[in-house]
Amino acid sequence: MNTRKKSVFNFNHIDNELNQGEVDMLKKLYTHYHKKTWCYKKAYKHFKKINLSLNLIAIGLTSTGVVVGSITLNPIVLGYISGAGLTLQGFIKMKNYNRKIEMCKFAYSSYQKVLNEIRSYLRGENYDTENLTLKLNWLDDEITDLCPIVDKFKAKYDKIFE
Repeated sequence: MNTRKKSVFNFNHIDNELNQGEVDMLKKLYTHYHKKTWCYKKAYKHFKKINLSLNLIAIGLTSTGVVVGSITLNPIVLGYISGAGLTLQGFIKMKNYNRKIEMCKFAYSSYQKVLNEIRSYLRGENYDTENLTLKLNWLDDEITDLCPIVDKFKAKYDKIFE
């Protein structure tokens, strides 16, 4: 079993003109936002699977109830099985999985753009530390306000990456 953890840095070019303090700061930012990107992408996939599974079960229950109810001519069977499907559909709407999916996608795609930007800074593109900090703070605030909490994926991340 391979217990070696993966590296976050999967690129090989860092500009020699950057001083070590800048490189360390950018690497810390990259590591921090890589974790956020990874967690929100996992949450996106998780919510999509849950939403798909529950919708398939709800549709299956509703259609089974209609078919069985019409074959048996028993309205009780129709009511119970179809009712369970409709109740499950109401639960899905109450949990609002579609919004969670959209917000997780917004978060991980926004953080992926940040990673691309930091990677270009490490390769030598000019940047302003103050503007970068303001932009990242604004993005973090927006995502904190709009997106679901993905703390349960952080432990998985720590097991995979160093």
